[in-house]
Amino acid sequence: MAGEVSLESLGVDLINLIKRLGSSLSGVERLTTQPSKHQRRGSWKLTLADGRIFKGRRLESHDRMVAVTQLSKLLHALPFSRVVAQQGEALIEEWIPGAGLDTLPLTLELVEQVGGILGSVAQAGQGNPLLGKSHRRLITRWPKLNQAFQELEQAGLIGADIAAKLQSRARANAPERLQAGLLHLDFQPRNIVMTPQGPKVVDNELLDSGILDLDLARTWYLWPMSAAQQSRFLRGYERFRSPQSFLLHERFWAIYTLACAAAYHQRIGGALDTGLIEALENLAKGELPRVWGASLAGSVQARPEPIRLAFLCDYLAIGGQERICLNLLRGLDRSRFAPYLYAFRGGALVPEFKELGIPILIGSTRDPLKAQNDWTLLDKEEKEAYRDTLATALARDRIDAALVFAWRDGIPAAQRAGVRVVIEKLDGPGLLGKIVDKSSFDRVVCESATLRDELLGRLGELGLEEERIELIYPGIDLTHFDPARFNRDEERAKLGLKGDDLVVGTVSRLIAGKNIDQLIKAFAHVNPAECPGTPKLLILGPDGGAQRNLEAMAADQGVSERTRFLPPSYDVATILAVLDVFAMTSASEGLPTAILEALAMGLPILTTGAGSIPEVMLDNGFLLPGFGHPGLGQRLTTLLCDQEMRTEMGLKSRAFSARFALRHSIGRYEDLITECLNEKPARAENQQERPLVVLQQIDKAFLIA
Repeated sequence: MAGEVSLESLGVDLINLIKRLGSSLSGVERLTTQPSKHQRRGSWKLTLADGRIFKGRRLESHDRMVAVTQLSKLLHALPFSRVVAQQGEALIEEWIPGAGLDTLPLTLELVEQVGGILGSVAQAGQGNPLLGKSHRRLITRWPKLNQAFQELEQAGLIGADIAAKLQSRARANAPERLQAGLLHLDFQPRNIVMTPQGPKVVDNELLDSGILDLDLARTWYLWPMSAAQQSRFLRGYERFRSPQSFLLHERFWAIYTLACAAAYHQRIGGALDTGLIEALENLAKGELPRVWGASLAGSVQARPEPIRLAFLCDYLAIGGQERICLNLLRGLDRSRFAPYLYAFRGGALVPEFKELGIPILIGSTRDPLKAQNDWTLLDKEEKEAYRDTLATALARDRIDAALVFAWRDGIPAAQRAGVRVVIEKLDGPGLLGKIVDKSSFDRVVCESATLRDELLGRLGELGLEEERIELIYPGIDLTHFDPARFNRDEERAKLGLKGDDLVVGTVSRLIAGKNIDQLIKAFAHVNPAECPGTPKLLILGPDGGAQRNLEAMAADQGVSERTRFLPPSYDVATILAVLDVFAMTSASEGLPTAILEALAMGLPILTTGAGSIPEVMLDNGFLLPGFGHPGLGQRLTTLLCDQEMRTEMGLKSRAFSARFALRHSIGRYEDLITECLNEKPARAENQQERPLVVLQQIDKAFLIA
């Protein structure tokens, strides 16, 4: 339909608008109209005599026209196409020349700009009187979601069992209310044009009042963005509006968005991305989906063999950092990655790592916790020898990328071995400065927004740039940490607990910084006579030198008979299954694995809120910031005495835990590693041309095949 088109074919409303627009310009008789090849049917390109170009269209309904009339008043400061005339069911916008983002590479900087655009739109419309109520009832979403399930079932794309699981998981993670505001109904690359002034959004008739988190979900799941790009997109978005409500209920929005998108494509007979169905199947299993799409930036390049990925740790004792490492290794996609584990010392988790069947190199058999408290000359000699051993092993194993768990010896060894990509994994503020110079890392991964913000405040000191910082939350196996798996009474009986005991517990290394003495004092404040059962306290974790003092304190507070110290155990879920309340009173923390596992087990949380813990607290317990808060005992009494409150908070904890699905977290690591490798030149074909470290004292290392 190229070429000139008669005005009569455009409709009365659009003709009147064109004439009105042209009457103020010279040469209106030379106005021509052309169908836009970039726009859907019913959209026309208008070229005026003075060379200016506009886009005219007939709208689908008068109601939509009213919406555009109202919403256009909010857009004067935003990077949108300008509405220059409107009448009845017709609209004319300024034509924006430029290339659509669907034809351009999505750089990190560009993705962050686009995130800022969507955030600014949300901010402009949130709570604006033109848009009516700022909150809407969730009930309006269920009919559409149920219809999508039904259509996908009828088409044979998902089974009834998958649909039932998806509906159940959506309801379990659904928000109580929906934030309404201004949104763009088709915020996709094809509707964002790159201009000399930066990206601008077209198609104002698609603007409407709606659910803000739904707009974010559409972009988050339907754009082909890598993990790093998603992180930068969110960084731009949160400059204008907090994404917290979306992130808290991400599983719900994932199910809603993907199911409705798949049903829509099925309905119109378009090409259905099989990734949509695969993601829904993963969601039915309990995991959040990874990104997909043929045009995914940073996607896996063709490789003759899997990526050789090294995990570098100080030791393998039972602890939060080590359990995160174990979870990552367990869930890694073995078709794409070949994992290797290197640790200076072993520890209690070595048998668990050996079960993975991967190569493991351990430099010393000495107990790492004892060595920490009693460092000797032998320890120093072993560590110096292991540095050379590690560099040699990394080169011998032809490692492509290394994930360093805040271990300062990892960087020089990786550099000497010629490892192409080195990434630091930071688990908390206490480890932030362990490697002071971070200039050699390709990326530094933070486990929480709190830790990321602290890094951003110390960029110059650490030799780091903002674009090398990534935020990836820890992942929890929501299938293993699921209260429905356990018979509570049977697990209690194994520990000698009675059915009516009211059990508060914590999981932590027994060291001074964890402030377990504050928990013991709070527990002593609970009066058993006021409780419907007998209060009990369980303390689980390896002794880091504080257990004897804690036992003495329990005796001094008169609660030793109701307090039990349990030896460290990898299977923490069986202990969490017997608890009524989970408590954490640390003075300094990152985002503890133990508290995420407690969320997944549906427990109410009592905490002093150290470090990043406030990020996982939202009406699912009591947050009492400050060391030694005097209200701990009172709040603990309240929780133990009010079963209805515990149940309500526990349900919120379980729903919140969906944010930390293990496959989701691992997928982001996999995408990040692949993206970094794609940025680096390939390894030389002739390995012998690379300088290798001369192997010294390899007999001091223990290779576990």
